Amino acid sequence: MNYEVAVVGAGVVGLATAYHVMRAPGGSRVAVVDALGGPGMGDTSRSVGGFRTAFTSSVNRVLARSSVEFYEEVQRGGYDLGMRRIGYMFLATASSVDALGKLLGDGADFLDEGELEEMGIRTHVSNLDDAAVLGLEDLVGGFLYRDAGIFDPHLIVEYYVEKLEEMGCDFKYGAEARIVMEPTRPLGIPGEPFPWQEVRARGFRVGDAEVNADTVVLATGAWTGSMLDDAGFPLPLRPLRRMAYSVSATSGALGELLSRDIPALVIPGGVFLRPDPGGAFHVEFGLRRPYGPEDPEPEAWELGALPVLSSYLPAFEGVAPSDSWVGRYDMNIVTGTPIVERLADGLLVAAGTSGSGVMKADAIGRVAAALALGKERVELHGGISMDPMALSAPSGEERLVI
Repeated sequence: MNYEVAVVGAGVVGLATAYHVMRAPGGSRVAVVDALGGPGMGDTSRSVGGFRTAFTSSVNRVLARSSVEFYEEVQRGGYDLGMRRIGYMFLATASSVDALGKLLGDGADFLDEGELEEMGIRTHVSNLDDAAVLGLEDLVGGFLYRDAGIFDPHLIVEYYVEKLEEMGCDFKYGAEARIVMEPTRPLGIPGEPFPWQEVRARGFRVGDAEVNADTVVLATGAWTGSMLDDAGFPLPLRPLRRMAYSVSATSGALGELLSRDIPALVIPGGVFLRPDPGGAFHVEFGLRRPYGPEDPEPEAWELGALPVLSSYLPAFEGVAPSDSWVGRYDMNIVTGTPIVERLADGLLVAAGTSGSGVMKADAIGRVAAALALGKERVELHGGISMDPMALSAPSGEERLVI
């Protein structure tokens, strides 16, 4: 089987890439391949489903705004993506308020202590028993960034899959693909290609079967760094562990808190709280652990997230999660911005989404599709035109990674 483009990775970035390749004039034959049993089962499945357009990197701002506006257009067209603009609230202490104000700029409204208390947020925490140990500071207010909210990553995946199936895309699940490289000028010597030879990708191999493709796009999320290391194309990509929990909020104090329609909260101490209108809160925070996705750590809730969370939100006191999982950030550890780059003839990478992949995926997919099709310009949703090579080099460190 021969394809013009083969996308390895059926997460939201890979699906968006395939979607925009197939929408382009010319009718490219496209395959999407994934080692897991279905679409969106890797990094995308671990997302808690928040979106924002607040970033310190201008590249991330453009990618997020374009993608979010595209998703909203899809939803307005009758395809429910679970999108709601509930906002992100960045809780501020005396030591962080000036820096947060500069980062968020004019796009955020400042709420004072009284307004936070009305939401159920405790602002005076320095007198709590464990405040000194936990390094807790009193809140002086919060910045409510309104160009933000929640969506359902699974529904976004379903949208892309449905459209790709309608266009005739081939899907291969449960297929662990290995990129097949060959020298551009073979010499017929056993062991080729050698380090000094120029190489190209001619397709991929699944088991003993080889599939040819003019262009292979690696959109394999947290696995991309190790796959490229093995292929001899090292990039600054590493998976970052993020613990995630779901807490039922159908009754009691948490049910009351949810009924107040609070925004998503970015809490001092590295905790992110995302309300789910379906009757839950999703909680996410990082651990000081080596890079690499691993199993959840039960004690991380009791000793990590809960002490900080319940200090600022008393409704969480004594609460246990109903579910937990390890989120996977596909980190560009240098700049925190995506890398979409041609590594060799016939081989592209679309990775390094750095914890905000779903909210930037449509724009990243457009850029990757343009590179795969050899276009000189790419037009993002909303009419922004850019050079497809714009994401192939560091473009300014992102400092607002939540």
